[in-house]
Amino acid sequence: STFLKVLSGEVEPNKGDVTMDKTERMSVLQQNQNAFDNVTVLRAVILGHKRLVDIMDEKDALDIASRTYVDVNIHAKENAEKLAGLETLPTCCVESAECLEKQRSIYESRNVFAPAMLDDLISQLKAFDDKMLAARVNADPIELQKLVNRYFYCG
Repeated sequence: STFLKVLSGEVEPNKGDVTMDKTERMSVLQQNQNAFDNVTVLRAVILGHKRLVDIMDEKDALDIASRTYVDVNIHAKENAEKLAGLETLPTCCVESAECLEKQRSIYESRNVFAPAMLDDLISQLKAFDDKMLAARVNADPIELQKLVNRYFYCG
């Protein structure tokens, strides 16, 4: 394993040099049985080649953008099909927590947020216990006005 670490550049050799021809490339995939639980097999295989990962992420981002970019009035009758194809945003904190739980592997696999931070945020969002808030305030204009006055500021 020390030899492989020297070859990959993770460890400096005690003596001698490691050289590679400019036409050669080395990719390294760390051996950690739990490190890739939340990624596809394809992604795990190419993780050792940063440029391929970048290209794959760019392609994914472009695919998502082409499906979700809106350049029309989605509420107009002629654009009903476009509206139907869009994912809806969470309507409350509890739904936001549920979405975050489903997508947490994205943030963890890229080291965007620590697992403990995600756990805390999910817990805080669930604590609002507002799953039925929209239905409740839609039926009670006074309650709706109280929420608007408390949480919305225009000025």
